Amino acid sequence: MKVGILDVRRGAGRDPSKSYTVAYRNLVALRDHFCADLFVNAADIPEKSDYDVIICGFGSTSCEKDLSTDFLKRNKKARVFWLVGEYEQSTFAPLFYSGRSFEVIKNFEHPIRNKKCIKQHFLNINTLLASEQRGEVRKKYGCVYYGRWRPDRLRYFQQYLDSSLYLSTHSKNIKMFHHNGCNPKLIKPLSWAVERETLSLFSASLYIEDVFTHSNYNCLGNRFYEAIACNTVPLFDISCKNTLERSGIRGFESYIVESPADIAEVINTIGEDERKVMSEWRCQALEEKDQVLADMGRIFNAE
Repeated sequence: MKVGILDVRRGAGRDPSKSYTVAYRNLVALRDHFCADLFVNAADIPEKSDYDVIICGFGSTSCEKDLSTDFLKRNKKARVFWLVGEYEQSTFAPLFYSGRSFEVIKNFEHPIRNKKCIKQHFLNINTLLASEQRGEVRKKYGCVYYGRWRPDRLRYFQQYLDSSLYLSTHSKNIKMFHHNGCNPKLIKPLSWAVERETLSLFSASLYIEDVFTHSNYNCLGNRFYEAIACNTVPLFDISCKNTLERSGIRGFESYIVESPADIAEVINTIGEDERKVMSEWRCQALEEKDQVLADMGRIFNAE
């Protein structure tokens, strides 16, 4: 089975193996497991049209539409799949312009509505980031939240992002946080260089989710798998309880919080018990990752 992975964006010289973006880290995991060809630069796209499976990446508004569309049209015999990590991810322009029918592999239960989508598969794509524990690093800081501005998390941003928490985000997001009354300690975007992950320096990571997700199940986010790999305790707002119960992880009850004061209290008690819990979560995540990759293999090979 010959597999191609397509996520070409504008610009040149992009090396996905050195990229810190979560989308590329997931695609590199798929490339390595399926011995696939991964195309992220326009110059990478081959003239060949002999692929059995083409996986379209998570999508970007900066995608290279024309060359990618031509590649999809040339590979007429290939089955086409689109990876969708979040419910708000709504487009992969080359796929739609190609006119190809496709199957979706998605992280959430509710359906995607597109007349060209012929089948939908619900798998925990985020487990692709599951890994063994990184090397031991002395914790220097308390709790961090990282990521972009998300309007559907406004109430939780306002609840938690005070001067006691760190916020790692791109500079373009800072104005929105400040405008909405958030006053955290700002730091630059985290580094995800293997064994040099900035997250490892923090004792805890705040886990919140969109209000929409409370009643529309989405698998645990990448930040859960990133945290436990870095031996950083994920602390969950109580609103995430339904997601946690559905996820199947055990022993999360001690890491439910409702305020910055709760976060400080948990951080002050972190010790050997937390190491054991995160070790169990890592083992569970790695088992699920193996299952997800096996399920993907069966899906790709199905007629």
